Amino acid sequence: MVESSAKALASLRILHISDHCDSNTAIEEHLFELMRRSKLHGHVPGLLRNQDPTSSESLWNKEHANTIKKYISSFKPDVVHAHKLGILSPSALMAAKQAGVKVVMSIHDFSYELDGELPRASKNSYRTSGVMRSVISSTKICLLRQSIDKCCDSLLVPSEALYERTRSWAKHAKVLHVPYPVDCAAPQPDIDEAAPFLYAGDLEPHTGFGTLLDAQRQTGVAVQILVAGEGSLSEEARSIEGITLLGKLGWTELLNSIDNCRGLILPGNTREERRLFLLQVMAKGRPVIASTKAELDDLVVDGVTGCLLPTINAKALAHNLERLSQGGDEVHSLGNRARQKVKDENDPDLLDQRLFDIYR
Repeated sequence: MVESSAKALASLRILHISDHCDSNTAIEEHLFELMRRSKLHGHVPGLLRNQDPTSSESLWNKEHANTIKKYISSFKPDVVHAHKLGILSPSALMAAKQAGVKVVMSIHDFSYELDGELPRASKNSYRTSGVMRSVISSTKICLLRQSIDKCCDSLLVPSEALYERTRSWAKHAKVLHVPYPVDCAAPQPDIDEAAPFLYAGDLEPHTGFGTLLDAQRQTGVAVQILVAGEGSLSEEARSIEGITLLGKLGWTELLNSIDNCRGLILPGNTREERRLFLLQVMAKGRPVIASTKAELDDLVVDGVTGCLLPTINAKALAHNLERLSQGGDEVHSLGNRARQKVKDENDPDLLDQRLFDIYR
């Protein structure tokens, strides 16, 4: 099916640009998967990314702009797809625009939101997580928005919440809701009756991890939780029975951990790119316990694909952990519906074609 669709339309030369220097991260692996699938459809992907993590961030980087101009001149792309800009700055977009190339950019998170516009529970995450918010002022964010809006033909966002926020400041670029593609072709792993829950994220109060620790104290050792991540609450977590610390895991290790878990816990706010991991969890038939503050209610439907808590409350979280620890049938039912939701809304072939249509 992929080969026949590729022959129907002329192939595209797609240049992806990204600030990511680290491999084995969610966004980086998503980028590689986009490139792999575009090849399957008969297109020619290219990649230009920052290789110097010591470079400083700025609104304009002449050196990077010249590098991108040269690469565009040699690669001759039909479209440039930008992902994380960071220190590459809007100079990357402007260089593509000046070359007469169509420019598309994925907005993966809330990096371009002002403090007053951020979801309340996400403010501390973005102030402390090392993204743009921690190093540039609101004035620069506004200038970044203007440059992005001016240079891009389309802005792609993975969620409804981010779609509405991006539309509020994008006046020229077309904002499009394009979910992340997720492959559900692999068999659904069985859920062992004694399988633990999984938490993946920063071990900090602002992520709701402190609430998870309070909930675990209330449940006791009957509930087992694997914790992937690092943070200031590591030592406290180590002292609580039923919690096993795995440390910080790369993307591949995180994916492998899903097979051995009962479900995913998101007790508080979460970075938008965490959606990629949540979708993988759902694709493997695991339910999710999340807070409404994470703004993931388009994925986590209470009583359908998981449990949605209206507040970050240790008592409510403990109740749901105990319930899903004991109810094998409910876990399987929620997990099956979660997997079906991903199949229905994140089909790679359908989303691939939609993306190629945007590129054209």
